[in-house]
Amino acid sequence: MRHVRHLVFGTISFVVLSLQAVTFPSLAPAAPEIIPQYDENTEIVLLGEVIGSDVDSDLNLRYLDINASRRRYRVFLAPEWFIVKHHVPCILGGIVEVVGSKFYCNEGTLSILAKHIRYLPSGKTLVLRDAASRPIWRQGHDWGTCIRYLPKSQ
Repeated sequence: MRHVRHLVFGTISFVVLSLQAVTFPSLAPAAPEIIPQYDENTEIVLLGEVIGSDVDSDLNLRYLDINASRRRYRVFLAPEWFIVKHHVPCILGGIVEVVGSKFYCNEGTLSILAKHIRYLPSGKTLVLRDAASRPIWRQGHDWGTCIRYLPKSQ
């Protein structure tokens, strides 16, 4: 009898809490923020013009808006502190080549997580992810190696 009473009380408690979550969404636990992961299966190369730059408040990442192949892409680079520390240029109107992984933002914008970005015609390349596609700003090694000059033929 006691076991039945606990089972009934537990069921009633579950139903009441479920109804509260539906009736009062603010009491429901917040959905975790979805942070896109780099997926090599969706990797593409873009060549386009930089038309804007800002920091995404949800992801806390610096991004560039790029026109490429008659489409607009949002290219996510790295956290703002990383961009500032390495004096990464944002050359509005400049031409860049981006290698990165495609995904769609919450607002439906076609976006790219950049692996590296090359500024043309200088050939200066900003490397943002290692060979395993992990962000280099999370790895704790000397970040001085992230900005390099590569020959223009690459």
